[in-house]
Amino acid sequence: MIDALKGYHLWSDQYDRKLKDIFTIQDDIVLSIVKSVSSKYDKILESAPVEAAGTNNLSAYLKNLMSLYLYESNFSRENFGDIIRLAEEALAFDPNFLNPYIVIVYAKARAARYGFTENPDVLREQVLVIAHKAVTLHNYSAQAHGAMARAYYELKHYDKSIEEYRKVVELDPNEPKGYDIGWALSYSGKAREAVQYFEEFKRLDPKSLIPQLGLSFVNMIMGNYENAIAYLTGRIDENPNFLRLHLDLAACYAALGREEEAKVAAKQVLKINPAFSIDNYIFKGLPVSDLKAIKNYVDALRKIPFPVSNK
Repeated sequence: MIDALKGYHLWSDQYDRKLKDIFTIQDDIVLSIVKSVSSKYDKILESAPVEAAGTNNLSAYLKNLMSLYLYESNFSRENFGDIIRLAEEALAFDPNFLNPYIVIVYAKARAARYGFTENPDVLREQVLVIAHKAVTLHNYSAQAHGAMARAYYELKHYDKSIEEYRKVVELDPNEPKGYDIGWALSYSGKAREAVQYFEEFKRLDPKSLIPQLGLSFVNMIMGNYENAIAYLTGRIDENPNFLRLHLDLAACYAALGREEEAKVAAKQVLKINPAFSIDNYIFKGLPVSDLKAIKNYVDALRKIPFPVSNK
Protein backbone atom coordinates (compact mmCIF):
# COMPACT_ATOMS: atom_id res chain seq x y z
CA MET A 1 0.00 0.00 0.00
CA ILE A 2 1.47 3.35 -1.09
CA ASP A 3 0.78 6.96 -0.09
CA ALA A 4 -0.42 8.29 -3.46
CA LEU A 5 0.65 11.86 -2.67
CA LYS A 6 4.18 11.18 -1.39
CA GLY A 7 4.99 7.85 -2.99
CA TYR A 8 5.97 6.28 0.35
CA HIS A 9 5.27 2.65 1.20
CA LEU A 10 2.78 2.49 4.07
CA TRP A 11 2.28 -1.26 4.31
CA SER A 12 3.31 -4.46 2.58
CA ASP A 13 3.26 -8.17 3.30
CA GLN A 14 3.21 -11.48 1.46
CA TYR A 15 1.06 -14.56 1.83
CA ASP A 16 1.83 -18.10 0.73
CA ARG A 17 -1.40 -20.03 1.09
CA LYS A 18 -3.75 -22.20 -0.90
CA LEU A 19 -6.21 -20.40 -3.16
CA LYS A 20 -9.15 -21.86 -1.22
CA ASP A 21 -8.09 -19.65 1.71
CA ILE A 22 -8.66 -16.46 -0.31
CA PHE A 23 -11.31 -15.04 2.04
CA THR A 24 -9.19 -15.76 5.11
CA ILE A 25 -6.26 -14.02 3.42
CA GLN A 26 -8.52 -11.07 2.61
CA ASP A 27 -9.61 -10.80 6.25
CA ASP A 28 -6.00 -11.00 7.47
CA ILE A 29 -4.94 -8.26 5.06
CA VAL A 30 -7.70 -5.91 6.25
CA LEU A 31 -6.80 -6.39 9.92
CA SER A 32 -3.07 -6.11 9.20
CA ILE A 33 -3.51 -2.81 7.36
CA VAL A 34 -5.73 -1.37 10.09
CA LYS A 35 -3.26 -2.35 12.82
CA SER A 36 -0.33 -0.98 10.81
CA VAL A 37 -1.73 2.47 10.13
CA SER A 38 -3.73 2.96 13.34
CA SER A 39 -0.89 4.71 15.18
CA LYS A 40 0.34 6.90 12.31
CA TYR A 41 -2.40 9.34 11.41
CA ASP A 42 -4.05 10.71 14.55
CA LYS A 43 -2.42 14.12 14.08
CA ILE A 44 -3.69 14.38 10.52
CA LEU A 45 -7.30 14.13 11.66
CA GLU A 46 -7.12 16.14 14.87
CA SER A 47 -8.80 19.04 13.10
CA ALA A 48 -10.74 16.99 10.53
CA PRO A 49 -13.50 14.94 12.20
CA VAL A 50 -14.50 11.56 10.84
CA GLU A 51 -18.07 12.81 10.98
CA ALA A 52 -19.88 9.64 10.01
CA ALA A 53 -18.24 7.78 12.87
CA GLY A 54 -18.70 10.56 15.42
CA THR A 55 -15.04 11.04 16.31
CA ASN A 56 -12.05 13.07 15.19
CA ASN A 57 -9.58 10.59 16.66
CA LEU A 58 -8.36 8.14 14.03
CA SER A 59 -7.12 5.61 16.58
CA ALA A 60 -10.58 5.51 18.15
CA TYR A 61 -12.14 5.15 14.72
CA LEU A 62 -9.83 2.30 13.69
CA LYS A 63 -10.16 0.43 16.99
CA ASN A 64 -13.93 0.60 16.61
CA LEU A 65 -13.65 -0.54 13.00
CA MET A 66 -11.63 -3.58 14.08
CA SER A 67 -14.13 -4.38 16.83
CA LEU A 68 -17.09 -4.02 14.48
CA TYR A 69 -15.35 -6.14 11.86
CA LEU A 70 -14.86 -9.02 14.30
CA TYR A 71 -18.42 -8.67 15.57
CA GLU A 72 -19.97 -8.81 12.12
CA SER A 73 -17.64 -11.28 10.41
CA ASN A 74 -16.76 -13.81 13.09
CA PHE A 75 -18.69 -13.45 16.33
CA SER A 76 -17.67 -16.35 18.57
CA ARG A 77 -16.80 -17.22 22.14
CA GLU A 78 -13.11 -16.99 21.18
CA ASN A 79 -13.44 -13.53 19.61
CA PHE A 80 -15.86 -12.05 22.13
CA GLY A 81 -13.12 -10.78 24.45
CA ASP A 82 -11.27 -9.11 21.57
CA ILE A 83 -14.46 -7.44 20.33
CA ILE A 84 -15.06 -5.87 23.75
CA ARG A 85 -11.39 -5.02 24.30
CA LEU A 86 -11.08 -3.20 20.97
CA ALA A 87 -14.30 -1.25 21.56
CA GLU A 88 -13.13 -0.25 25.04
CA GLU A 89 -9.76 0.82 23.62
CA ALA A 90 -11.65 3.00 21.14
CA LEU A 91 -13.48 4.63 24.05
CA ALA A 92 -10.17 5.18 25.84
CA PHE A 93 -9.11 7.32 22.87
CA ASP A 94 -12.49 9.10 22.69
CA PRO A 95 -14.99 8.56 25.56
CA ASN A 96 -17.71 10.46 23.66
CA PHE A 97 -17.54 8.24 20.57
CA LEU A 98 -20.97 6.60 20.21
CA ASN A 99 -20.19 3.66 17.94
CA PRO A 100 -18.10 1.59 20.40
CA TYR A 101 -20.91 1.79 22.95
CA ILE A 102 -23.26 0.37 20.32
CA VAL A 103 -20.88 -2.49 19.51
CA ILE A 104 -20.48 -3.37 23.20
CA VAL A 105 -24.25 -3.35 23.77
CA TYR A 106 -24.99 -5.72 20.90
CA ALA A 107 -21.96 -7.95 21.51
CA LYS A 108 -22.70 -8.44 25.21
CA ALA A 109 -26.41 -8.97 24.55
CA ARG A 110 -25.58 -11.61 21.97
CA ALA A 111 -23.00 -13.27 24.23
CA ALA A 112 -25.62 -13.51 26.98
CA ARG A 113 -28.01 -15.12 24.51
CA TYR A 114 -25.49 -17.73 23.36
CA GLY A 115 -24.28 -18.70 26.82
CA PHE A 116 -20.73 -17.34 26.60
CA THR A 117 -20.84 -16.84 30.37
CA GLU A 118 -22.21 -18.78 33.32
CA ASN A 119 -24.26 -15.78 34.44
CA PRO A 120 -25.82 -14.07 31.40
CA ASP A 121 -27.91 -11.77 33.59
CA VAL A 122 -24.73 -10.01 34.69
CA LEU A 123 -23.95 -9.25 31.04
CA ARG A 124 -27.50 -7.99 30.52
CA GLU A 125 -27.21 -5.60 33.45
CA GLN A 126 -23.93 -4.34 31.98
CA VAL A 127 -25.69 -3.83 28.65
CA LEU A 128 -28.27 -1.59 30.32
CA VAL A 129 -25.56 0.51 31.99
CA ILE A 130 -23.66 0.94 28.71
CA ALA A 131 -26.82 1.76 26.76
CA HIS A 132 -27.79 4.36 29.38
CA LYS A 133 -24.35 5.93 28.99
CA ALA A 134 -24.83 6.08 25.21
CA VAL A 135 -28.21 7.80 25.56
CA THR A 136 -26.83 10.23 28.15
CA LEU A 137 -24.07 11.27 25.76
CA HIS A 138 -26.21 11.22 22.61
CA ASN A 139 -29.84 11.73 23.58
CA TYR A 140 -30.86 12.73 20.07
CA SER A 141 -29.25 9.72 18.43
CA ALA A 142 -31.57 7.06 17.01
CA GLN A 143 -28.77 4.50 17.37
CA ALA A 144 -28.33 5.27 21.06
CA HIS A 145 -32.03 4.78 21.75
CA GLY A 146 -31.92 1.60 19.66
CA ALA A 147 -29.22 0.29 22.00
CA MET A 148 -31.36 1.20 25.01
CA ALA A 149 -34.34 -0.59 23.46
CA ARG A 150 -32.20 -3.70 22.97
CA ALA A 151 -31.03 -3.54 26.58
CA TYR A 152 -34.60 -3.35 27.87
CA TYR A 153 -35.91 -6.27 25.85
CA GLU A 154 -32.93 -8.42 26.85
CA LEU A 155 -34.05 -7.75 30.44
CA LYS A 156 -37.65 -8.62 29.44
CA HIS A 157 -38.88 -5.06 30.02
CA TYR A 158 -40.94 -5.16 26.85
CA ASP A 159 -43.02 -2.01 27.39
CA LYS A 160 -39.90 0.09 27.98
CA SER A 161 -38.22 -1.54 25.00
CA ILE A 162 -41.14 -0.78 22.70
CA GLU A 163 -41.20 2.82 23.95
CA GLU A 164 -37.50 3.22 23.10
CA TYR A 165 -37.94 1.66 19.66
CA ARG A 166 -40.72 4.15 18.94
CA LYS A 167 -38.29 6.94 19.87
CA VAL A 168 -35.84 5.55 17.32
CA VAL A 169 -38.46 5.77 14.57
CA GLU A 170 -39.48 9.24 15.73
CA LEU A 171 -35.87 10.47 15.61
CA ASP A 172 -35.11 8.79 12.30
CA PRO A 173 -37.90 6.99 10.38
CA ASN A 174 -35.29 5.57 8.00
CA GLU A 175 -33.17 3.96 10.73
CA PRO A 176 -33.68 0.19 10.27
CA LYS A 177 -32.93 -0.56 13.93
CA GLY A 178 -36.16 1.20 14.90
CA TYR A 179 -38.00 -1.72 13.37
CA ASP A 180 -36.21 -4.14 15.66
CA ILE A 181 -39.34 -3.47 17.71
CA GLY A 182 -40.48 -6.70 16.06
CA TRP A 183 -38.30 -8.67 18.48
CA ALA A 184 -39.83 -7.06 21.57
CA LEU A 185 -43.30 -7.69 20.16
CA SER A 186 -42.48 -11.32 19.30
CA TYR A 187 -41.13 -12.17 22.74
CA SER A 188 -44.13 -10.55 24.40
CA GLY A 189 -46.64 -12.70 22.51
CA LYS A 190 -47.40 -10.38 19.57
CA ALA A 191 -45.71 -12.22 16.71
CA ARG A 192 -48.33 -11.36 14.09
CA GLU A 193 -47.99 -7.66 14.86
CA ALA A 194 -44.21 -8.00 14.56
CA VAL A 195 -44.32 -9.08 10.91
CA GLN A 196 -44.99 -5.59 9.53
CA TYR A 197 -41.99 -4.16 11.38
CA PHE A 198 -39.59 -6.82 10.14
CA GLU A 199 -40.90 -6.27 6.61
CA GLU A 200 -40.21 -2.53 6.92
CA PHE A 201 -36.73 -3.27 8.30
CA LYS A 202 -36.11 -5.51 5.28
CA ARG A 203 -37.28 -2.76 2.91
CA LEU A 204 -34.95 -0.21 4.49
CA ASP A 205 -31.96 -2.55 4.66
CA PRO A 206 -32.43 -5.44 2.21
CA LYS A 207 -28.89 -6.74 2.79
CA SER A 208 -29.28 -7.08 6.55
CA LEU A 209 -29.63 -10.53 8.06
CA ILE A 210 -31.65 -9.29 11.05
CA PRO A 211 -35.09 -8.82 9.41
CA GLN A 212 -34.72 -12.19 7.67
CA LEU A 213 -33.99 -13.79 11.03
CA GLY A 214 -36.94 -11.94 12.56
CA LEU A 215 -39.33 -13.07 9.84
CA SER A 216 -38.15 -16.66 10.21
CA PHE A 217 -38.64 -16.38 13.98
CA VAL A 218 -42.24 -15.16 13.78
CA ASN A 219 -43.02 -17.87 11.24
CA MET A 220 -41.62 -20.46 13.64
CA ILE A 221 -43.73 -19.04 16.46
CA MET A 222 -46.78 -19.42 14.21
CA GLY A 223 -45.75 -22.95 13.22
CA ASN A 224 -44.91 -22.07 9.60
CA TYR A 225 -41.59 -23.93 9.51
CA GLU A 226 -41.30 -24.22 5.72
CA ASN A 227 -41.65 -20.44 5.41
CA ALA A 228 -39.04 -19.99 8.13
CA ILE A 229 -36.59 -22.25 6.29
CA ALA A 230 -36.97 -20.13 3.16
CA TYR A 231 -35.87 -17.04 5.09
CA LEU A 232 -32.91 -18.84 6.69
CA THR A 233 -31.31 -20.90 3.93
CA GLY A 234 -30.60 -17.97 1.64
CA ARG A 235 -28.31 -16.33 4.20
CA ILE A 236 -26.17 -19.25 5.39
CA ASP A 237 -23.36 -18.93 2.83
CA GLU A 238 -22.70 -15.27 3.59
CA ASN A 239 -23.06 -15.72 7.37
CA PRO A 240 -21.45 -19.11 8.07
CA ASN A 241 -20.53 -18.25 11.67
CA PHE A 242 -23.89 -16.83 12.74
CA LEU A 243 -24.97 -19.38 15.34
CA ARG A 244 -28.68 -18.60 15.42
CA LEU A 245 -29.05 -19.17 11.68
CA HIS A 246 -27.91 -22.77 12.09
CA LEU A 247 -29.81 -23.21 15.36
CA ASP A 248 -33.15 -22.04 13.98
CA LEU A 249 -32.62 -24.02 10.79
CA ALA A 250 -31.95 -27.16 12.85
CA ALA A 251 -35.13 -26.49 14.83
CA CYS A 252 -37.22 -26.09 11.66
CA TYR A 253 -35.88 -29.30 10.16
CA ALA A 254 -36.45 -31.15 13.43
CA ALA A 255 -40.03 -29.87 13.71
CA LEU A 256 -40.71 -31.15 10.18
CA GLY A 257 -39.16 -34.54 10.90
CA ARG A 258 -36.19 -33.94 8.59
CA GLU A 259 -33.74 -35.43 11.07
CA GLU A 260 -30.64 -35.79 8.89
CA GLU A 261 -30.79 -32.14 7.84
CA ALA A 262 -31.39 -31.18 11.46
CA LYS A 263 -28.26 -33.10 12.50
CA VAL A 264 -26.14 -31.26 9.93
CA ALA A 265 -27.36 -27.87 11.16
CA ALA A 266 -26.93 -28.91 14.81
CA LYS A 267 -23.34 -29.93 14.06
CA GLN A 268 -22.66 -26.41 12.79
CA VAL A 269 -24.05 -24.92 16.01
CA LEU A 270 -21.60 -26.98 18.06
CA LYS A 271 -18.76 -26.11 15.70
CA ILE A 272 -19.38 -22.41 16.37
CA ASN A 273 -19.91 -22.89 20.11
CA PRO A 274 -18.83 -26.33 21.41
CA ALA A 275 -20.22 -25.49 24.86
CA PHE A 276 -23.70 -24.70 23.54
CA SER A 277 -26.52 -26.07 25.68
CA ILE A 278 -30.12 -26.06 24.47
CA ASP A 279 -31.49 -25.80 28.02
CA ASN A 280 -29.23 -22.86 28.83
CA TYR A 281 -30.31 -21.20 25.60
CA ILE A 282 -34.01 -21.65 26.37
CA PHE A 283 -33.97 -20.80 30.07
CA LYS A 284 -31.08 -18.31 30.24
CA GLY A 285 -30.56 -17.09 26.70
CA LEU A 286 -34.01 -16.23 25.40
CA PRO A 287 -35.33 -12.86 26.66
CA VAL A 288 -38.85 -14.14 27.23
CA SER A 289 -40.93 -13.98 30.41
CA ASP A 290 -43.44 -16.65 29.43
CA LEU A 291 -42.32 -19.51 27.18
CA LYS A 292 -45.94 -19.98 26.11
CA ALA A 293 -45.55 -16.81 24.01
CA ILE A 294 -43.10 -18.67 21.76
CA LYS A 295 -44.26 -22.25 22.39
CA ASN A 296 -43.85 -23.56 18.83
CA TYR A 297 -40.34 -22.13 18.68
CA VAL A 298 -39.32 -23.74 21.97
CA ASP A 299 -40.92 -27.07 21.03
CA ALA A 300 -38.93 -27.07 17.78
CA LEU A 301 -35.69 -26.30 19.63
CA ARG A 302 -36.26 -29.25 21.95
CA LYS A 303 -36.55 -31.61 18.98
CA ILE A 304 -33.07 -30.79 17.64
CA PRO A 305 -30.99 -34.01 17.66
CA PHE A 306 -28.01 -32.69 19.60
CA PRO A 307 -25.62 -35.22 21.13
CA VAL A 308 -26.80 -36.26 24.60
CA SER A 309 -23.97 -34.37 26.31
CA ASN A 310 -25.29 -31.08 24.89
CA LYS A 311 -28.90 -31.43 26.02
